Amino acid sequence: MRLKNGSIEASEAFAFSYLLYLLAASSDAVSAKFHQIVIDNGLSVPEWCVIACFYDQGGLMTTKLLEYALIEQSRLTRILN
Repeated sequence: MRLKNGSIEASEAFAFSYLLYLLAASSDAVSAKFHQIVIDNGLSVPEWCVIACFYDQGGLMTTKLLEYALIEQSRLTRILN
């Protein structure tokens, strides 16, 4: 929040200098348009991630697929079924 004098409160200044926040915000901004294209083509983003992993790596053990696709196990099981 900006104060009347135009300065930024300390808590907000920290967020904008915190690398993990900046990386997450950047990822979200860059991914939003692509994710909409994936959804418009009838896939969920996690489904696309699994397909991309198979395309890139071929056959994968489930543990590696979980690691590469960044999906938790129960969700991956639903996608694969």
